[in-house]
Amino acid sequence: MEICNICGIEMILERHHIVSRSKGGGNENSNICEICPNCHVLVHRGEIIVDGWYHSTGGYILVLSEDESLKDRCWIVGKD
Repeated sequence: MEICNICGIEMILERHHIVSRSKGGGNENSNICEICPNCHVLVHRGEIIVDGWYHSTGGYILVLSEDESLKDRCWIVGKD
């Protein structure tokens, strides 16, 4: 299990292209983020917009269009 780059939930992750391949995005690490299936659905619905990576003194941080708490918006697949 790994930690989602968006919400911080620990689960099996999916790779998301920040700039879609159909719009010219490649498979380089700078265009990929690893996110949980729940956040992946929200990204593709347009409810979360990933702007890209920001390099800070502490490392790279995924930049979202709005700074909001996402843990309340995510759910764990298979849980009631």
